[in-house]
Amino acid sequence: MNKTISYIYVILSAVCWGFIGFSNRLLTEAGMTLGNRVFVRNFGTLLVLTVVFALFHRQVFRIRLKHLPIFLGSGLISILLLSVVYFQCQTMCSLSVAAVLLYLAPSFVVLASAVLWKTPLTRGKIAALCVSLLGCVMVSGIFGGDMTASWAGIGLGVVSGMCYASYTVFSHYGLAHYESYTMIYWTFLVAGLGSVFFADIPALLPAFRPDSVKIDGAAEPMLLALSAQALTSDGAFAMVLPPKS
Repeated sequence: MNKTISYIYVILSAVCWGFIGFSNRLLTEAGMTLGNRVFVRNFGTLLVLTVVFALFHRQVFRIRLKHLPIFLGSGLISILLLSVVYFQCQTMCSLSVAAVLLYLAPSFVVLASAVLWKTPLTRGKIAALCVSLLGCVMVSGIFGGDMTASWAGIGLGVVSGMCYASYTVFSHYGLAHYESYTMIYWTFLVAGLGSVFFADIPALLPAFRPDSVKIDGAAEPMLLALSAQALTSDGAFAMVLPPKS
C-alpha cells in the first residue's frame, strides 16, 4: 500500500472518530444511560463487522487460541474500558476538553515504545508530539472560553488517552501474526460481548421511536445516532490499520 492511500486512511479514520462524540452527545441528551451507549457502540460495531467480514473476508474468523490474550487486552482495555471512561468524560467535560485529553494517546504511545521496545525518544518526536497536541487544543476551541471541566472528568479523559494508546501496543503484537482486519474483528468481538453486561435492553427499545431525539426543536430519530455510533466506531478502527498489501 502506497503512502498516499495510507494518509487517506488516517484522515478518514479521524473524520469517523470525530462523529463518535457528536452521536454520543445525541444519545446522552436523549437520556440514554452510559451502559447502553457503551453497548450500542461496541455491540453495534461487532454486528456490522461480522456481516461485512462474513461476506467479503471470512479468514478473519480464524485465530490461534494462544493469541487470545492479545485480543482480550485490546477488546477489554483499548475498546470497552475506553468507551466507558471516554463517554463518561464527555458528560463531565465539554467535548473539546474530552477530545484534547483523548489525544494525549500519541504521547503515551511514544513513552510505551521507549519502555517496551527501547525505541529512541528523539527531540524530533518530542517536538512532533508538542505540535500535534497544540494543534488539537487550537482546533478544539478550548481557548474560546466555552468549555466545562471537572477534576474527575479530566482524570477520566487522561485514562481514555491511555486506553486509546494501548490499542497500538496490543496491535504491535497482534499484527505480528495476523492482518489488521483480524485484529480489528477480534478486538470488537471481545468488546461487543463484554458490553452486553452494561446493557439495559428494555430501556434501549424506546430509542427506536421516530420522535426519540429532538435537535433545535426538530424531531430526529435516535436510530440515526445509533447508526452513527456503530458505523463511525467501525470506520475509525477499520481504517487506522489498513490491510497489509
